[in-house]
Amino acid sequence: RTFGPEHPFTLTSIVMLGNLLMTTGNYGSAKPLLQKAVTTAEQALGEEHPITGIACHALAELLHRKKEYAEAEALYRRALTFQLHLLGEGHPHVLAVKSDLALLLEESGRTAEAESLCRQTLDGEQRLLGKEHPVTLTTLHNLAGLAKAKGELAEAETLYRQALEGRKRALGDQHPETLSTANLLAGLLRSMGDTDKAESLYRIVMEGRERILGPEHRDTLTSMRNLAELLASKGDFTGTELSYRRLLESREKALGVDHPDTLKSVHDLAFFLAGRGDHEGAEPLYRRVLEVRERVLGADHPETLATMNNLAVSLASKGDSDGAERLYRRAIETSERVSGSEHPNTLAYMENLAVDLQSKGDTDNAESLFRQVLESREKVLGPEHSDTLTSRQRLAEFLGDSGRLEESLTLRAQVIAAAERSPQAATDPQLAIDLNVLGIAMRNCGRLDEAEPLLRRALQRDEQLRGETHPKIPHRLNNLCSVLIMQGQLDEAGLLLARAWHLKSAQHDLTSMRLLFVRLTAAMLKSQPPDTFLGQLKTMLAQDSIPDHADVDKTMNVAYFIEHLTPKLGERNATFLHALAAALNDHNKLTKLNQFELWKNIPPLSLGTPWPEN
Repeated sequence: RTFGPEHPFTLTSIVMLGNLLMTTGNYGSAKPLLQKAVTTAEQALGEEHPITGIACHALAELLHRKKEYAEAEALYRRALTFQLHLLGEGHPHVLAVKSDLALLLEESGRTAEAESLCRQTLDGEQRLLGKEHPVTLTTLHNLAGLAKAKGELAEAETLYRQALEGRKRALGDQHPETLSTANLLAGLLRSMGDTDKAESLYRIVMEGRERILGPEHRDTLTSMRNLAELLASKGDFTGTELSYRRLLESREKALGVDHPDTLKSVHDLAFFLAGRGDHEGAEPLYRRVLEVRERVLGADHPETLATMNNLAVSLASKGDSDGAERLYRRAIETSERVSGSEHPNTLAYMENLAVDLQSKGDTDNAESLFRQVLESREKVLGPEHSDTLTSRQRLAEFLGDSGRLEESLTLRAQVIAAAERSPQAATDPQLAIDLNVLGIAMRNCGRLDEAEPLLRRALQRDEQLRGETHPKIPHRLNNLCSVLIMQGQLDEAGLLLARAWHLKSAQHDLTSMRLLFVRLTAAMLKSQPPDTFLGQLKTMLAQDSIPDHADVDKTMNVAYFIEHLTPKLGERNATFLHALAAALNDHNKLTKLNQFELWKNIPPLSLGTPWPEN
């Protein structure tokens, strides 16, 4: 009223209101205001007026938040051109636009451009504002994210630590931005395999956010989930379950029982329980999610069908194959009708149905479905797409289980050859998994000379990509050592198993049991006392935190492993190892070990007890 709609004061107020609405998440109201500010400023003040540049920057940031990247980038570049011309390279407004544009380029996958711009911005901010100004530290924080995106993890860690220490001094330990940097550093450490330091940081972040933001704030809840996922990766299943249940309780209280985020927490808890083999606990949770999603989203919604599929997986794992088949067929029929017969979801449900049919002995229909999924993925995605390779691997597993080993091994080798031709081969962790799987398959059919180099390559790739202390490394070492033992290379196997045991010392889990089993076998072959390994196995079997089976048979094909070694072990030791493997797979068979003097007379032993010399 006082100055009119085109006055600079009026336009500045419109931009400020738009920014306020944007920061509170009200994008729908902010967008028309900022668009009006840009248009009016261009017409009334001109394209090169400072307020026009400020309005363009504000609208670009809004579109950026909405992931409308092309329009946002164009506006950022217009704003940058205006600001450079009017204010010069080192002005704070210019540096702010550069910083935001670099972030957009990173999110668009253009990391090289983003890094160049980010470094320019950081250099200017350090000169103009100082190394510990909050704006400078934000750019340093963003540069760390770029280094991580490029796979330069050591550089990323250094930058995150610099940003974290700077923010602690400039803003305080409990400031939300300090906690944000600590959170991302924790995620980086987790990806590098340093799970203990990651856990410590995640706990600091979660406790800080609870104090500053409240226990039901979105960021606090995200921290709870991060901690739960980390604990799961460390094998701390009790802690994981407690974290998931606490997260669910907080979301129910903050958002309501039917809110999508609450349902996601229910689904995550169900998925975790199912992964642990607790399908009795998972089933009612999946049913709860399915009921709400059918009611709220509709029976044809993709999330409804995904929940139906996961419930079917749990039913199949409980032995209710008929109930699982009914749900799989409902999901397939609906997905075919809504999305088409070659949609990724449709094919995923078909593949799961194939697994269910295989478990029921309907191998002809199972094989037909496995092949149909593979053919569809080859047609739609191409023969070397990751999903296509997964289907080829699934068919290979089916053929191997059916006794058609040569065809199975040929398909597995094709998967690896295709993965190695991929542009992502150098940084693809899946290739190590595929090498490991083929190596195990070769081992299980007696082709030890072919298995050994495959398992060494799997170990080497994981050491390069994940680091020599990553939790996967002991697992890889154990698989390699099982082959070395079968080949008679007992000294090398002993050294590698000792290394693996040392790596597990901070967090023992199922892999620790498998390591003890393989090391025990090597001790018997070398006529070494087995007391240490049997005593530690007794201790692990008594711990509540260890799941109720070690999956030795599934992981090692232990029957073949022992039979191959029986001539050197002797019948007595071989019989004991068969019984021990059965007990590790099923605790109900644990009491049967008491018939063996070897087991009965050895007391439990601390897991910290040093192993005897190789």
